[in-house]
Amino acid sequence: MSEDLPPQNGLAEPPETGNPRVDEALATVRDLTEVPLAEHHDRLTAVQDALSAALEESRQPAPSPIPAALRPGHGTDARG
Repeated sequence: MSEDLPPQNGLAEPPETGNPRVDEALATVRDLTEVPLAEHHDRLTAVQDALSAALEESRQPAPSPIPAALRPGHGTDARG
């Protein structure tokens, strides 16, 4: 009867976000309840730093896959 039982500590696994940096950061606290309390601060600080860096990086403008000449409002009118 051990299939699909919640973890003993009551904590769910961290979600997979699809962003490798975020997933890696979250994985570092997966076993937080099993390490000495004295290590918690350093681990949580490292996770906060990694998540902040990933968020800041996501704010950078991404290149558009659509050439500028084909974007609406750039001199072409599809209505002819």
